Amino acid sequence: MERIGMVLVLLAVAGCGAPDYRPNTRTQPVSRETYGSDWPFTVVSGELDCPQPGAVVFRSGGKVYALNGTAASTGKYRPIEEILATGKAGQSSTFRLADDGLRLCTD
Repeated sequence: MERIGMVLVLLAVAGCGAPDYRPNTRTQPVSRETYGSDWPFTVVSGELDCPQPGAVVFRSGGKVYALNGTAASTGKYRPIEEILATGKAGQSSTFRLADDGLRLCTD
């Protein structure tokens, strides 16, 4: 009888792995107006999302762009360079947006 109890405990513990990732249920609207001179894109607005663990994307005009390396490595999203404004230090500005988007990944 003691063995059966021990087996049940082991089975219960084995089934307690990390929880499955569920995409966040909200996005964050962002725009040139709210980011001011830090806005790195040719589009005026969009939204941040985290559809996969650690993968931050920017949605605008019906297209989805990889905003960080994790999102880019999936091969599912358009390159963010397609909408980076020329003549701007877009790389550092995209880091700020990616950081803001990462907060969605942990909520």
